[in-house]
Amino acid sequence: LSAGMDGKLILWTGTRATELQSYGASISTLLVDANEPIALACAYDGASTLWRVNGHHDSTCIATLASGSSAPALCACWRNDLCLIGDRDGSISAYSTESCSLLGVWKEPCGHVVSLLATETDTSYISGSQDGCLRFWDQRISGKSPCIHTIEAHRSPRGAGAVGCLAEITGGNLIASAGADGHLRVWDTRNITAGAVRDYLCEAQPHCLAALGPMLISGDAKGNILCHDTLSSRSSCCWGLGANRGAVRALDARPDLLVAVGDDGNALV
Repeated sequence: LSAGMDGKLILWTGTRATELQSYGASISTLLVDANEPIALACAYDGASTLWRVNGHHDSTCIATLASGSSAPALCACWRNDLCLIGDRDGSISAYSTESCSLLGVWKEPCGHVVSLLATETDTSYISGSQDGCLRFWDQRISGKSPCIHTIEAHRSPRGAGAVGCLAEITGGNLIASAGADGHLRVWDTRNITAGAVRDYLCEAQPHCLAALGPMLISGDAKGNILCHDTLSSRSSCCWGLGANRGAVRALDARPDLLVAVGDDGNALV
């Protein structure tokens, strides 16, 4: 599946493309379940739809999620049957993917919610916001704001850098955050208040993250891909590639493949 600023959701088999739907605005987020043929697409016009993807002729929209906010959706994540969608109003809408119902809306004074992460090793959910903070949420806490921790991850006396992307580093209790301040930071969720365990300063703003074992891979505003080894104390990257002519907006890392999608409209494998 691919989604773009033209609002089109497209299913690909090799070079064969089938347009599943054309939204009224750019699609900001696309999630695909790792175990089930289910996908979630969120657009800037507030439309959020669940799809069952069975093929070019059998893929169907199974639900449109009722909006928890009138603001454009910017990011999403899910784990099991709980789906979270963050928006420009600073709200996080929580949905049940089984009943497709709105469970609640979480809100903190943070500006835009620009990144969300559901980790495999923790029960909490993590958001990154325009104010440069990471927030940890526990859906078991009732009320408007089940926020259990707020970390000033990308804030300094010079200002705040929006936390544009988050990733879980497999094989441990580590997560990574990328900020508009140009820093990649690694955090141990077992002692999140102790500060970052790794801090990498990049030449250009990182726009996306992927993790493969202890390796943290980032794509930046200049079209480069950088790889850092989070087990090493070195602050420099292990390797870098010139991938796209525009900013790298999305990455997917597998043991034998690396996929990069950029502002130049190209997907490179």
